[in-house]
Formats: sequence, structure tokens, C-alpha cells
Amino acid sequence: SNPGILTNAYDGVYYAVTHHANIINMSFFADAPDSTSQSVMQYAYNSGIVCVAAGGNNSSSILVYPATYPHVIGVGATDQNDVMASFSNYGTNVTVMAPGYNIFSTIAVNDSSYNYLSGTSMASPLVAGLAGLIVSENPKLNPDQVKYYIQAGCDNIDLENPAYIGQMGSGRINAYKSLQLVQQDLNNYNNNSVINVFPNPSNNTCNIRF
Repeated sequence: SNPGILTNAYDGVYYAVTHHANIINMSFFADAPDSTSQSVMQYAYNSGIVCVAAGGNNSSSILVYPATYPHVIGVGATDQNDVMASFSNYGTNVTVMAPGYNIFSTIAVNDSSYNYLSGTSMASPLVAGLAGLIVSENPKLNPDQVKYYIQAGCDNIDLENPAYIGQMGSGRINAYKSLQLVQQDLNNYNNNSVINVFPNPSNNTCNIRF
């Protein structure tokens, strides 16, 4: 069999949903949509799960899936200089960019094999990891809110990529900035979440925190 082909990828996604995952990374892509995979993505979203997918390695804006399905965060790849990797897809495939060039990772040889790998499949897990950090900071966030914080914390990399302005989603992720935004909003919520109840007949004010 072709080692580059995943024959049961969405079975794995479905398993993760039914076993209550919070975030699912999908380091794979196909060049055509289908109703089954789209239904699985919708099921995951309806279950409150953040779905992240590789944006594809075609050096193109040709659509790939699941990255371009609704509610999926598609990820393009940059190098160490914030330049879009030569292989990375862009355009509609990409919600955000993340480092995906020469990433040290495990490889499927044996239990202790590592190597440097490049691809949007390496960039996507970094975004999934950031989603995990955001959810750990505020477990009550839904997938749309997690996506918002990931995008809102991004750094603009237009200067490094003048030929792809407007084609790189919200920019390159910045975990520190995204987590700062989450914490700021949590603090603002906590500071404003006290209501005063005046019993009838009135005595002292009763503070209720919720």
C-alpha cells in the first residue's frame, strides 16, 4: 500500500469525537470534498471540538479538504524567517500560518525515531497545540471563540511575503499574544461578574458572584 495514503482518516476523527476530545489535529488533506467527511466535521463542531487541518502542500490556492470545510482551522506553513514555505498552500485553505519547515518530530519507523520534517502537516499541530493552551486557560470556550483567539493573536507577516498579501489568513500564530487576550478577557469578566441584590425589605447589600 502507498504509505502516503490514509484509508481510514475520518474513522480516527469520529473516534476522537465520540471519546470526547477537545481538539483534533488533522495532518492530512484531499483534493475533493465528500459528504461523509463534511458530516464528520460538522459533528465534531456540534460536539464543541476544535478541528485543525493541514492547508496542503501544492504551492497553490487550489482547495483542499478538510482544511476548507466550515468550522475547520486550515493552516499554512512558514519558515524560520516568517516567509511562506515554498510548498505551502494559501488563500481559502489557510485560516492562519504556523512554522512548518524543518520541524523536529517523531517518524513512523520505530518507537524512538526522530527526524526533521517539513509540510503543512507539521504546521497544523502547532495550531492545535495553541488551541489546547487556550482551552486549558478557559475550558468554557467554544470552537468559534478558540478560533477567534488564535486569529486575534496572529502576527502580520505581509512584509515578509509581499506576493501573498491577503492570502495567508490572519498571519502567523503567536501563542503569547493569544493567551494574553484570553487572560485579559477572563480578568475583565471576573471583575464585572458581581451583581448586587437588594432583599425586600432591604437590609445590607448581598453580593453574589457567578
